[in-house]
Amino acid sequence: RRPEVLHDADCRVADLFAAQTSPHVFVIDREGILRYCGSVDDVTFRQRTPTRFFLDEVVESLLEGHLPTLTETPAYGCAIVREV
Repeated sequence: RRPEVLHDADCRVADLFAAQTSPHVFVIDREGILRYCGSVDDVTFRQRTPTRFFLDEVVESLLEGHLPTLTETPAYGCAIVREV
């Protein structure tokens, strides 16, 4: 089973969750509870190759019926530009 993904072209959800970078992921469970926010993986501006995949870990935990142990990480990426 694949999780649902929201394409937020007009930044409504990004604004709601105060997302500042792209990518900046938010995992919300079936009850509407925010279970994780942050990076997809551990890539940063200095570390270019991922060694840990945060989003995969969180989604797998939830699909297995467990709460994820990881709930937040810093989000690295390009700034989200909002139209004024």
